[in-house]
Amino acid sequence: MATPQRPQRAGARKDVKARGCGTAVLVIGIAVGAVLVVLGGIIATASAPIRARAGSAGAEQECREHLKVIVGAAVAYAAANGGVLPDSRSWPQQLSAYGVSQDMLKCPADKSRSPISYAMDPRYSGTRLSDYSDPYARVLFYDADAQGCPAPRHRGRINCAYMDGHVKTTRGVAGNAAGPRSG
Repeated sequence: MATPQRPQRAGARKDVKARGCGTAVLVIGIAVGAVLVVLGGIIATASAPIRARAGSAGAEQECREHLKVIVGAAVAYAAANGGVLPDSRSWPQQLSAYGVSQDMLKCPADKSRSPISYAMDPRYSGTRLSDYSDPYARVLFYDADAQGCPAPRHRGRINCAYMDGHVKTTRGVAGNAAGPRSG
């Protein structure tokens, strides 16, 4: 009488050829992995200029966000103070109670040692917000150097915050005075 054989489990091979095949797959896997590592290095090197541009675009966007918070705080300050805008020399201190932190005062693209990267146009210092019929056309805050002059940090352009609260990147601060450092 013949004894019945047990069925083998799937993948459980005992022949020598199967073991040799596993070694070949391992060698191919290592070779493919090495090629992918080399290609990854080539792609990373080739994409460095693109990542640098993306980084500068990110800094530009973060700067715009800072200016949105700052101009929003200035409008809130005016609402709480009879419509009067902050003083152009002390606006950072005046706006700190309205959510403007020390971190918000520094543009990420500003590599200077100055703690403040923005200026307030001194022509609007202490004036009433309601005095202006065209707040959409009046730059209240902008990227500035330590002397309060416009500073083109973003691909040769300047971020500007307008009295109505919108922020945009421009080639310059048209018609705005470059006065003493505001802050």
